[in-house]
Amino acid sequence: MSEVYSYHISDNDQEFIILLRGLIAVSEAIKGTPAKHGDWVLDAEGLLPKTVYHVSTVYYLSHGTKIPPLPADFLDPGSIQVLVRATLESVLVFHYVFAAPETDADRDLRYAMWCLSGLLNRQRYTPKSTWGKQRQQEDAELVKELRDKICCSNLFQKLTAKQQRKILTKGEWRLPERNSEGKCAFPSWVQIATAAGLSKKTAYEMYSHLSSYAHSSYLSVLQLRQAVTAKQREMLTGGTMGIVKIAMALMARLYTRVFPKAKSIMLDNEGFANTVDMWIDIGSDALEDEEIDWDAEFGDSFQGLE
Repeated sequence: MSEVYSYHISDNDQEFIILLRGLIAVSEAIKGTPAKHGDWVLDAEGLLPKTVYHVSTVYYLSHGTKIPPLPADFLDPGSIQVLVRATLESVLVFHYVFAAPETDADRDLRYAMWCLSGLLNRQRYTPKSTWGKQRQQEDAELVKELRDKICCSNLFQKLTAKQQRKILTKGEWRLPERNSEGKCAFPSWVQIATAAGLSKKTAYEMYSHLSSYAHSSYLSVLQLRQAVTAKQREMLTGGTMGIVKIAMALMARLYTRVFPKAKSIMLDNEGFANTVDMWIDIGSDALEDEEIDWDAEFGDSFQGLE
């Protein structure tokens, strides 16, 4: 824990900084967009700062965690992996709820289902404060309104009774789709990532790797335990820094699709636009046959790390 950490992953990573600055500029570009209370625009906008906060913290952590009173100075690959998973999921929610729908009716249904899912989670809590109890009562009214709105949707009415119950009572926020086997099922995160433009191979490997850290799988513990030196921990995060740049680039592309006003940032900043295009290509079907090592197949310097 006392080993001095001196290697900074992102010091020379200009692409990371270009993408981060671009995302902030894109967010600023649509300030003042009219939106009334309860409008989807407010929550769609909210997913971008959430993404920016996550990737900014990833950048901060990539420079090492310092706790002077201990003293401690180390790189924390596990937290970086978990944050990048949260980043990717923020981007995929934005895609699924706001960018992917082809009609306003589809978007409104997905948005209502997403809101209902979150509020149902809070209904399951046991509030102790007066404010918390009041908030839960107010949420109950919103839950009723959302359920009524969802039930009026033609798209929802075409679902089976079992699928409808899962949405209305269990908080499922994804609409069932027919998969490659011809069965109708709720899409997975990997399927949403593929629909957003990532190759199937890239989406599966990225999400599986990040999830192993979020859920404390044996592999994540094994890798962290065997990454003894600072250099080994740096190598453990190498592929992850590529994942986060794919996520940032995808968010920029999707955001300018949903909010055309933000496209001016792309048009006025060729470096940002080119970096977005490059990292989207890296994660897309165009590189399906490329060997991209997301979970760090280390060379001789990392022998023994599985």
